[in-house]
Amino acid sequence: MLKQGDSFKQVHQIRFTDEQVSSHRHNFSRSLVREAIRTGQMVISKDIKQDRRFTEIESIDQLPPSSVIAVPFRHVEEIYGTIYLERDAEMATFSEAAVNLIQQFVEIVGQAIYKSLRLEELECFRREHAHDFLETHDFQGIIGRSPAVVWLLKMAV
Repeated sequence: MLKQGDSFKQVHQIRFTDEQVSSHRHNFSRSLVREAIRTGQMVISKDIKQDRRFTEIESIDQLPPSSVIAVPFRHVEEIYGTIYLERDAEMATFSEAAVNLIQQFVEIVGQAIYKSLRLEELECFRREHAHDFLETHDFQGIIGRSPAVVWLLKMAV
């Protein structure tokens, strides 16, 4: 899930199994994700249906028994997304080694995602304001033709 405006939207889903997935398996615990976003910390549940932190949440009843982890992507104090992982109850819960690997993954991949999101924002800003920039500034008198000046002017437009 990634931050889009003031909310978080699911942007991608990957299944690592060849089995047919029923429609209820496409659900996930948004409450667990919200808790990770609210606290800025990894949230782990060995069995989401039995976890006392989430017993009051009706949507948990719609989920099958599973071990889940939600980890926020963060940059300094800004939380800009989460990763949500789930394992069927028949499988073992996430091991300590797996949890450590997930934390390392989030730190490394999270940096790349953050940079990509910022670059996308800058590109949108440039597209929205390029015309206004050219309209408000007079470049008629510029005589510099060095590659650096030409490149700079092309980037501004």
